[in-house]
Amino acid sequence: MKIIPIFAPYIYTVNYSTTSINAYRSLMETWTDQEKILQFLKENRQDINPKSNIYAIAYSIAEESYQIERSLLAIVNLEPVCLDKFFRQLDNREFRIVHLSLRKGKTRYLRLYAVRIDSSTYVITGGAVKLPLQHLMQDREYTSIELYKLQQVKLFLEDNGIFDEDSFYEFLNI
Repeated sequence: MKIIPIFAPYIYTVNYSTTSINAYRSLMETWTDQEKILQFLKENRQDINPKSNIYAIAYSIAEESYQIERSLLAIVNLEPVCLDKFFRQLDNREFRIVHLSLRKGKTRYLRLYAVRIDSSTYVITGGAVKLPLQHLMQDREYTSIELYKLQQVKLFLEDNGIFDEDSFYEFLNI
């Protein structure tokens, strides 16, 4: 696992050893690939209202991926940078900030998952399409995988002595 800057020095992502493309770029490419998204929607029809148009949902997913990228760019270009405006606690019952908190940024259909280093530094671990009739990450294999990746990245950071912004940048040799 390798940590890669996306919008340095604020947003990073991981490059898992199983692939040559980083997690963030892989998501953006997948979310804008209409063929892949339509196939995904057809395979997960049970999580979509029967009256919904999957072509309209696929279009919305592509639009939302662009919206996410624009939102992140806007936030990192503001002073002071505070990514907590975009990323919220993964667990809606979590009311305080915890060490290396698991977070989600969300739109109607998309979730971007990250580990919070501090309010202006995040490591994106992956993301998923969240369909209307699906409620918990554990309910579907594809979101369970994302939860596992979140936990693995948090463990990787902890195992490398990362607990705050200074230790993170020291690890990256910045």
